[in-house]
Amino acid sequence: MGKDPKFNERGTTRDVKSITKMIMRDVNNGWLIRYIHSNTASAFFFIVYLHIGRGLYYGSYQNPRTLVWSIGVVIFILMMATWWPNWILVNINKGKLYV
Repeated sequence: MGKDPKFNERGTTRDVKSITKMIMRDVNNGWLIRYIHSNTASAFFFIVYLHIGRGLYYGSYQNPRTLVWSIGVVIFILMMATWWPNWILVNINKGKLYV
């Protein structure tokens, strides 16, 4: 494994853990960057759920906005498809899942 994590093409759990530890330890305020990223990602999902709830409450899925709602659903599915593998990887690293 090199010093620059973006050139590391191996995706094993050990490598991911060591890269995360390296960033938290060797990068200036790396721990702060990691925790800010984690919290803002959670806040983003919370705001997306609020936005969907508002759309359901006001009936934004009905005509004439059916196309806009459908595009939003596709974007939401793509967002969840991006989130899922990362969630699995994080929980494997924490020792909560065994693969």
